[in-house]
Amino acid sequence: VAVDSNPIDAIWQDRPQPPLAPVVVHSLQHAGVTEAEKLTQIRAEIAKLGADALVLSDSHAVAWTFNIRGADVAHTPLPLSYALVPKDGRPTIFIDHRKLSNLTRDHLEQSADVREPDAMAPTLMALAKSGGSIALDNATAADALSRLIAGAG
Repeated sequence: VAVDSNPIDAIWQDRPQPPLAPVVVHSLQHAGVTEAEKLTQIRAEIAKLGADALVLSDSHAVAWTFNIRGADVAHTPLPLSYALVPKDGRPTIFIDHRKLSNLTRDHLEQSADVREPDAMAPTLMALAKSGGSIALDNATAADALSRLIAGAG
């Protein structure tokens, strides 16, 4: 049954603040493939799925796609973030702006719109209301993204 708010939020009184480790650009020398090339590959997979957009809910996929790294997760170079990649048009990355230096924000804005995480739900709702079909990376597109990540750095 759908609910308007997360019931855990109502009882978790001492919840820690979300991590705010700085996000850095992962150089092309180490990434091997540009963001534009990765987005082209992802869009090909979106087309195969017959979807209008793909939600990247896994921070690994977001970091890989946009060639960024962070330190929000212990022992893993990930910035907690999400993204929405449409089959056409600019993707949107949802990440806390406090993690981004001007250099990192400029890097991200070359390939995507940058918005706060709380903008994700309204963005998805608007896409759904317009009749768009949305694929999820941890469901229908997980295998396709895994192949992309494994094969292209």
